[in-house]
Amino acid sequence: MFKPIAHRLIVWRIRSATRRKLALLDDHILDDIGTSRADIGDFVAAQPIDGLRK
Repeated sequence: MFKPIAHRLIVWRIRSATRRKLALLDDHILDDIGTSRADIGDFVAAQPIDGLRK
């Protein structure tokens, strides 16, 4: 019963940490990886989490 909730919490934590780390980068580095500051949320949501299903 709680496994899906735990899985969603893990995925949320990973994506949240990734968004915070990307927000710390400057615009040139974000451009190098193919995103912009305004698109960080969409960029992170589109990335698969290794070992975890979406």
